[in-house]
Amino acid sequence: MFIQIISCELRVAESATRFDCRSLSGAEKTGADAGKQSEPGSKLRFSVLLSVREPDLRLNPSQVLQLLSLRPGLAEHACRQQGLGRFGEKVHFASLPHIVEHLLIDRLVEEYGFQVAGNTRWQNRATGSARVTVQTLTTEAPTSEHPRHPLQARFDQLLQQAIRELEEVLHQPIDADA
Repeated sequence: MFIQIISCELRVAESATRFDCRSLSGAEKTGADAGKQSEPGSKLRFSVLLSVREPDLRLNPSQVLQLLSLRPGLAEHACRQQGLGRFGEKVHFASLPHIVEHLLIDRLVEEYGFQVAGNTRWQNRATGSARVTVQTLTTEAPTSEHPRHPLQARFDQLLQQAIRELEEVLHQPIDADA
């Protein structure tokens, strides 16, 4: 395995009323959506500490093509790595934790339609420790009977699926024609 989960945490900020984020396509909101605030709800911040076996490993061109064919929406994600642009233009030099971030965002959007913002930071690149954080706004909230947020378990599952998907791409044989 190239990537392992060290810890996960979901923080909930109650009564969040504004979610300032570009859409996944990177386009600014226009028309009726311009300047519009989200409905009151909970701001969710999902933070994951990952351990990467080879911090300098990048996908080869064949693996990039395979990843983008599995998840075509990744190519259109807004990405701020080395300047604003699209993730499809940057995936070939993205770190594995950064790819996990975008896979998790893609899954959250696909499943819930959330607008999601994320970032990835190396905690200690030499040891392969990186923190991936995604945040979104939701109207679902924990209750006194169920203090754990209703999306915690699903976030955990989506994260594991994202890592498994990337691991599968990393273990594919290299296609010399790609």
